[in-house]
Amino acid sequence: MSTLNLIYKYGGIFSPFPYKNNIPKVCCLILWIILITTYSTLKYYEIENLKANLANLEYEKIWFTVTYFCIITMVNVCYIYDKMRNHSPWEKFMNNINDLDRYGKRKSIFSCCVQIFFFSLPLLLNHVYVVSFLLNFSISLESMKNSFLELYEVFTDIQLTYFCVVVWEICNIFSDRCDYLGRFIKRSFSIEILYRDRFMEDIKLTKKYLVRLDKEIVIFNSLTGKLLFLLIVFSSVYIINQFLFVFLFVGNQMTNVYVAVDILTTLAFSIIPILSCDKIEKKLDELAQTCVYIQSKTGDPHAKDLVIMTKLLNRKYSAAGFFDVNQRLLPQLFSGLMTYLIVILQFNVAVFKKYIKNDVEKVN
Repeated sequence: MSTLNLIYKYGGIFSPFPYKNNIPKVCCLILWIILITTYSTLKYYEIENLKANLANLEYEKIWFTVTYFCIITMVNVCYIYDKMRNHSPWEKFMNNINDLDRYGKRKSIFSCCVQIFFFSLPLLLNHVYVVSFLLNFSISLESMKNSFLELYEVFTDIQLTYFCVVVWEICNIFSDRCDYLGRFIKRSFSIEILYRDRFMEDIKLTKKYLVRLDKEIVIFNSLTGKLLFLLIVFSSVYIINQFLFVFLFVGNQMTNVYVAVDILTTLAFSIIPILSCDKIEKKLDELAQTCVYIQSKTGDPHAKDLVIMTKLLNRKYSAAGFFDVNQRLLPQLFSGLMTYLIVILQFNVAVFKKYIKNDVEKVN
C-alpha cells in the first residue's frame, strides 16, 4: 500500500475530504460539527469579550469576535460541504494518482509514519497543556467548557494537518512523474534509427502521459483549490490575532511560548502546501526545457510537438481562482501580514493614548 493510500484510508474521518460511509454516520458527524461550532463560537465570544473588557478595548472585542467567527465558519462550512459532496470525484482521482505513483519512488510505511509525526509534532506541542489539564481535572461547568473548546481546536488542527500531508504527498507524486517523463523522453530520442517503430510507440506513449498528467493536475486543482484558499485566509487572520494577543494582553513567559509555537504551526500549515504546489510548477518547467533542448539538438518534428504540449501544460496552481499558489506568494503573504499588523497596532496606539489622556483628566 502506498503512503498516500495509507493516509487517505485511515485518516479520512478527520479530513476535509469526502469518504465512503453510511448515511447515519455522516449525519451524526455533521450534527456534531454544527453543535461544536455553535458552542465554540459563543465560547470564543465570551473569552474575547472578557479580554476586551479587562483592557477597556471595544474595537478589539469586535475584531476578535468577528475574525474568530469567520475562521470557525469557513473551516467547518468547507468541511461539511466536502463531506456531503459525492465522493466519486475523489475516488476516481485517487485511483488515477495511484497509477501515476507506479512510476515514482517507492515509499514505505515507515516513511508514512515519519511524515505524519513530522507534521503533527507542532500540533502535539501546541496542545500539550491538554494533558496537564486532564491530570488536574476538576468537575465543573467552566472546566468542561474549556475542554470542549480545546477539543474543537485540536479537531480543526487535525483537519489542517491531514490536508497538508495529502497535498504534500500528491505534489510529490506529480513531481516524480515529471522526472520519469524527462528520463523517458531522453531515452526515446537516444534510440538509433534502426528502432524507428519502437521510437514512434514511445512518442505516442509520451503524449498520452503528458495529456494524463495535465488532466490530473487540473482535477487536483479543482478539488483542493478552495480548501487551500480558506487555509491561507485562516492562517493569515489567525496569525494577526495571535500577535495582537501578545501585544495587547501580555501574559507570562509560558503563554508567550505557547503563542509562538501556535504561530509557527499555523505558518507551517500555509507554507508547506504553497511550496509543494511550487515544486510542481518548477518540475513542469524543467520538463519543458528538456523538450526544448532535445528539439534544438535533433530538429525532430516529434520533439517540436512535445515542446508545444509541455508549454500547454497547466503549471499555475490557483487557489479557487483568487491567486496563483507558488513561491512568489510567500513574500506577498508576509508583506501583507506585516502591513495589516502595523496598521492595527498604530490604531491601537492611538486608542491607548486616548484612554490614557482621559484617565489623566479624571485624576486632575
